Amino acid sequence: MSAENTGQPSATARLSILSIDFDEVYQRHLGRHSQFGINVLHLIAVYGVYFSIFSVARSAVAAAFPQMTWSELTVLLFGLAVPWLAVLMWNVRTGALLLSVLSAILLSLAAAVWPLPFWLAIASLPAWHQLQQLSHRWYTEHRDMSRFAAGYPKGARLVIMLAVFELPILLQYFLAGDCSSRT
Repeated sequence: MSAENTGQPSATARLSILSIDFDEVYQRHLGRHSQFGINVLHLIAVYGVYFSIFSVARSAVAAAFPQMTWSELTVLLFGLAVPWLAVLMWNVRTGALLLSVLSAILLSLAAAVWPLPFWLAIASLPAWHQLQQLSHRWYTEHRDMSRFAAGYPKGARLVIMLAVFELPILLQYFLAGDCSSRT
């Protein structure tokens, strides 16, 4: 019987960026990312992506408001991260949330003071993604993830959900490590 016939939402309909089971998403993450090295490389890549995005935003803001000081730019750039942080606030563990807030503050400051040139920020986005892809060739340890297949089908919704929550998931790894063997 399909999800439509049972009155239950389909797996794709359940997949949301506004409300997730963070512990379950974290356990799913550990299925392919249980090795320390891959998490380090992914964290570097995610920070690279975010810094590039903050640099692009800074270029746009500075072009529109050339009189802004770096401190005003920092506050404005951090303000652009507030909706993302609000989504995280309701979904992630406290430690990962606090580190995400700190990350947004530091990325805002760095982009305000030392931004990448616009062209380099745009050009580096695929390079950061490629680093993540290559890390899966270097770190090949995987666990059975079949229990997550129905709830997290591949597609655009999963990609967006992971884009929103990847930084706090990685930060949780460095706070708690691989907790799957302890549960």
